[in-house]
Amino acid sequence: MHTSNTSISRILKGPPMKRRDFLRTVGALGGALAGSKYISVASATPACTLYPSQTAGPFFFDTGLIRTDIREGRPGTLLGVGLQFIDAQTCLPIPNLVIDLWHTDRDGLYSGYPGQGDNRDIDTSGETFMRGLQVTDSNGMAGFTSVYPGWYPGRVPHIHFKAFFDDRTLVTSQAYFPQELTDGVHGTEGYADRGPGPVTLSSDILLLSTDLEDVLFDITISATGGGISATRTVAVATPTGFTPTPTPTLTPAPQDCTGDCSNDGNVTVNELVRGVNIALGRTPIDQCPTFDTDGSGMVSVSELVAAVNSSLLGCS
Repeated sequence: MHTSNTSISRILKGPPMKRRDFLRTVGALGGALAGSKYISVASATPACTLYPSQTAGPFFFDTGLIRTDIREGRPGTLLGVGLQFIDAQTCLPIPNLVIDLWHTDRDGLYSGYPGQGDNRDIDTSGETFMRGLQVTDSNGMAGFTSVYPGWYPGRVPHIHFKAFFDDRTLVTSQAYFPQELTDGVHGTEGYADRGPGPVTLSSDILLLSTDLEDVLFDITISATGGGISATRTVAVATPTGFTPTPTPTLTPAPQDCTGDCSNDGNVTVNELVRGVNIALGRTPIDQCPTFDTDGSGMVSVSELVAAVNSSLLGCS
């Protein structure tokens, strides 16, 4: 089921909303659309068109962390990112590529670097949030669980990625979100305090000579409160005889531990109490976002049970 950007604009624009209210409003529209589970906001991906290369920028580094969930407990609107890599000549999917993906958090901060933030006074050195690697499956797909990125001076929100096999890089580029979606998400609680980003798709210097149709995500908003899905087909040029097998060997990174507020690999009794207080509305979720595993902005009974299990059995 498809709906126009105009309809989405009416939903997303307006006074700042709490994230749960934003998703509930979208869900109400989904219920009106004949019970459709998802609402397609945009579908711009052309088939087998070579994806344009763009700079990796100054904030890339190799984490070596193969993982699906790259949030590391950072708050924000839940975002699922799916990239499918295909051969630009044959249109066939390319399995076993290593995909490195990175972007800013809700506040426009990259992990791993000093001089972050609107005043350039935040140091995230040693941190690895919003970064991870995946290996494409037989359909050429790689997926990540993250949060919708915030803006930082000079750029519109975007997602960086690299695709490589062994020491051969096939593409380094960036992907972008529809402007109306960014405006809407950035008007919700947690984002709205910073105000709208000063740069838009039409004014970002890296996009002045780029056809937006070539670099925009296809967007789907869950009508059941499951967040936003951003997918993109990326067609790459492969050298003659290129066969990306066998599957690269990578060591999975430890996944976030539910209720581990201090990120030390353990869940203490005090942390469990904090989770209960968050569930009861006595403590804000940003005091321990690792309890909010589904990005709903709330702590459910199942998430509390998961935290208890983490406390008793240890974090994986």
